[in-house]
Amino acid sequence: MRIIGCQENLKRQESYSIQENGKQQDSITGQGEIQYNQYSLNGKERILYFVKGSGIVVILAYLFYHTFWAIPFLTPILFAYFQERKISLNKKRLFDLNIQFKDAILAVSASLSAGYSIENAFKDARKEMTILYGADSIIVKELQCIEYKLNMNVTLEKAMENFAMRSGQEEILNFTQVLWTAKKSGGDFNKIIQRTAGIIHEKIEIKKEIKILVSAKQLEQKIMNGIPIAIILYINFSNPGFLNGMYGNITGVILMTVCLVIYMTAYYIARKIVDIEI
Repeated sequence: MRIIGCQENLKRQESYSIQENGKQQDSITGQGEIQYNQYSLNGKERILYFVKGSGIVVILAYLFYHTFWAIPFLTPILFAYFQERKISLNKKRLFDLNIQFKDAILAVSASLSAGYSIENAFKDARKEMTILYGADSIIVKELQCIEYKLNMNVTLEKAMENFAMRSGQEEILNFTQVLWTAKKSGGDFNKIIQRTAGIIHEKIEIKKEIKILVSAKQLEQKIMNGIPIAIILYINFSNPGFLNGMYGNITGVILMTVCLVIYMTAYYIARKIVDIEI
């Protein structure tokens, strides 16, 4: 995940929304902003998942066909594995973003209680999140962008709106809407923001509890998916000749292909069952 720092000095002063190299670029900050609706694997991740995916293809080729000539025909599994990893990693990134955003908003709320303005509260939250999550964390990068935009005389509402639209996360969108409304309507601005921060905190804590419960079921699903492979491995090593009739002939190839398709379909359905949107 490549993020260009917000501190770049650019001459452009147009409004948001320039496209460059497939990334949306903010002309105010001049930075390639994270698009949370997609995930790009970095170099290390590509190598790691290529090795893992290739290993899966080799194992399936051996177990179901007893020949490595089957590998070229199973390469679509490698591409499907890459896509599945990208979706999974993006979901994890969004979940982490929600957790970190919750802590950032609580920090903003604490600063407001101490008498800070909302803009200075966000700047102070960036320092706290750097200590809590590190300078390379997603929330710190986003807060750096917001801070830089504030220094460029972009309103906090506009900066938050950009962040909310890119993330697509309900909590961030709701906070931004409250921020817009509070700025326009006036009233006890600090109290409104603090109450909203408390609500967001409660909602995300509930999501964390749900994720813990779902994780147990996902682990069970992974174990169940591995059992058919383990059985075939056990038979091959404990009684090598038992499945010989399934290899080296057209009938066996057809039957094993049907078994592989059934297994992959069952794997896909099982993933969908436990893939609960939080």
